[in-house]
Amino acid sequence: QVYKSIIGQARTLHGAAEVYEKIPEIREVCKGVLAANELHPTYTIHNIKTLSQISPYIKSNAYIRILSHRQRDIVLYNEALVIQNVTNVTLDFTGTSVVTSNMWGAPYAVRLEAVTAVVIKGLSMRCLTPRTPAFYQGDGDHKTGFLFVFNSTRVSVVDSSFTYSDQAAVVVSHSPLTCIVNNSLHVPGSGGIVIQGSSTGSFIEDNRILNSSGQANWHAGIVITYRQIDVRNGSALLLSRHLHHHPSHSLAERKTYPHHVIVSRNTIAAPSSQGIYLDGAVACIVTDNKVLRSSKEGICLDGGSASNIIIRNEIAHCGQRTKARPDVLKQEVPTAQTGRDGLTIFKLPGVSLDNALHNLVARNNITGNFGGGIKCVRTCFLNYILGNELKDNDQDPGSPIRFPAVLLMSDPNDDHGAADIDFHPSVLNTIAYNSINGTHAIGVLFSAGSRCNEAYGNRFNGTHHFSYESVIEQVNFIKRKGGRQLRAPDRSPKGEYTWPGSKYDFGRIANLRA
Repeated sequence: QVYKSIIGQARTLHGAAEVYEKIPEIREVCKGVLAANELHPTYTIHNIKTLSQISPYIKSNAYIRILSHRQRDIVLYNEALVIQNVTNVTLDFTGTSVVTSNMWGAPYAVRLEAVTAVVIKGLSMRCLTPRTPAFYQGDGDHKTGFLFVFNSTRVSVVDSSFTYSDQAAVVVSHSPLTCIVNNSLHVPGSGGIVIQGSSTGSFIEDNRILNSSGQANWHAGIVITYRQIDVRNGSALLLSRHLHHHPSHSLAERKTYPHHVIVSRNTIAAPSSQGIYLDGAVACIVTDNKVLRSSKEGICLDGGSASNIIIRNEIAHCGQRTKARPDVLKQEVPTAQTGRDGLTIFKLPGVSLDNALHNLVARNNITGNFGGGIKCVRTCFLNYILGNELKDNDQDPGSPIRFPAVLLMSDPNDDHGAADIDFHPSVLNTIAYNSINGTHAIGVLFSAGSRCNEAYGNRFNGTHHFSYESVIEQVNFIKRKGGRQLRAPDRSPKGEYTWPGSKYDFGRIANLRA
């Protein structure tokens, strides 16, 4: 009932599909905002030495070019650039760069608050002070993000670059219709782009996010989160004091959440966390992205995410946890063991549906990941896993744990779950028309309690054991050509089988071949 009240009429999977079909039109609308602002009178500000010197010149209905003093870098000292209560403004920083140190202590270098149709173009920002690993183990004080958008609408950030930020490079909070297009983010300290709260209809496209260094889920390359945290004093406040597990909010407490956000054609490479993290997002579209070599999952849907479409993405070589610090890993997996590669044996999949309802995961290329292809864990209801290409997603032959292409399971040993989310195994999901090839321990595995799921039309080639397995005797529906439904028999020759945190008896595992 809570989910029903959240989603509403327009925020169903069908509503998300309508938005997906209109992505070309939405792209043109974003371009229209840029073009309209270029028609306003043009002003050029010369000899800017510090970023705060720009503030007095900003006024509505203007196209403003920023030129530094003698073509030197603009320096960020002790005051941020604050833009408030203006409309139809473009700030063009093309050819000018802004440098800062991580010691100056303000939460953001550029703040946009209560503005409409403001464009930030060609802004190049970088932090000069090198950081050490110990820097990221603090409590978030005296760390700087680059750009913050709050309580605004139709803001655009285009053709910009952000290098070595201390917190998330770009944070958008309660600001609908924000466009973040064609930007480069290199080594953001605590994630790349964060979309928070009622930032409905935002558009994130053609960005390049490389080597983000934070390891919590909210440090992913792109984060879309409902968390009701005031981030005006820094994005680190999304996390609790020890900077790992989030403050808990139940579904019933949620007043605002991001929906109809489009994440398209981005490239995210080598993040220390996930590539894309949806936390309580509704009816969002994630399409045509490349997520490569993320330390955790490539794409993760968590926190009650519902009615999202994950389609035509390339997700490769994710989940090895190569960048996991031992202290962080111990918080995530208290019983973590080390494999032959010196890393934890608890690898992660390309795509994780981790507390998710009625999402569509379709036509993705999921290849060469370490902890399986697609995982439905904790409470996953009514999701559709359709037409994906899954190949070689069990990439750690030295590990005692073998991973399937598609896994449906619960996690009863989870220490950090919320009672209104982690309450039931995965049921009523559909796995159909997927192509499963290469190194997988199993094609589709149904763990204990995962029942009333439906699988049909899948093609298997090269799985080590079985095409379909069920951990215990339970009702799942495997349809063959004649439409016959099979119940898992109580037979298997394999004996005991160890899975993360639990031990199951293969004497009660089904042996169903497609």
